[in-house]
Amino acid sequence: MVFHFSQQLQNKNDPNLSLCPPDHPFIPVQALEAEGMKLLEGIITLFAQGLGDLRFMANNVDLLSAILNSLGNLVKLRPAFASWIVLTLSKWTPASLIGLPASSVRSIEKAVRILLYNISR
Repeated sequence: MVFHFSQQLQNKNDPNLSLCPPDHPFIPVQALEAEGMKLLEGIITLFAQGLGDLRFMANNVDLLSAILNSLGNLVKLRPAFASWIVLTLSKWTPASLIGLPASSVRSIEKAVRILLYNISR
């Protein structure tokens, strides 16, 4: 998947890479765009199961809640990511939360359902 952050803005006042000329001497536009995409993929991977070293992060309920809250804003600002985020969230299962209290598992499940519902509106 190739995404161009600068072409998916809803708010024209949103700072973005399109404000920077492609030949800027100090700001490598393509490198920043690639780095942003890599960071987004890293956040999304936290919801996948069994991804080696990242699996331990999936047991942190506070981290998962913060990421879920951030994804809601990301979908508003970058609607092109909505299908990718929905696909990832729909594949997520609470199996990675084994060993946590039931209330924590329910809290994350509820947050995922609420986010999916809000994206679908």
